[in-house]
Amino acid sequence: EYVEKRSMFVPILAGVVIVSVIIGVCFVFGLFYNYFGGGNTDNKEFEIQDYVGLNFEQVVSEHGYRINFVKKSDEYSSDFEKGVIMSQSISPGQTVKPHVQLEVIVSNGPKMRKVTSVDSSFTAEQAMARLNEEGFEVQQKYTWSDDVPEGNVIETYPPANQEMKEGSMVILVISRSE
Repeated sequence: EYVEKRSMFVPILAGVVIVSVIIGVCFVFGLFYNYFGGGNTDNKEFEIQDYVGLNFEQVVSEHGYRINFVKKSDEYSSDFEKGVIMSQSISPGQTVKPHVQLEVIVSNGPKMRKVTSVDSSFTAEQAMARLNEEGFEVQQKYTWSDDVPEGNVIETYPPANQEMKEGSMVILVISRSE
């Protein structure tokens, strides 16, 4: 008896054609989907966050792919540490397009000053005026001294030339005599 063998060529070819058509349709659908903005989140509008109080370098590394951060200036601040954003040009919650320019002001931290040198040749009033001119608050303490004339400066705490934040308290030790 003769058994006719069927060739597998036609079913395999049909399967390959069907799979190719499905892949082609998916590819074309993907192109149209991305072209019209369906899958590309880089082209969608978004809300600006509040970046005030956050580290500038960290914010740029995390959000720089969609926002063009521009450091408008660096300013001293006793309220913000060095490198922290103090203000931004676009209000938080505002809807913007990708790659928007956002100007920020970044803190240099507090302004540091050296404690002015005042010695026993200064009266309390002269020393206070000088320290106040340099941006320091002054608190007076009195102590007995046989070596320094009454009303003149014995020392300051912290001592002269030590760096402190502008506006910090300097204690002025003043002589009292018997």
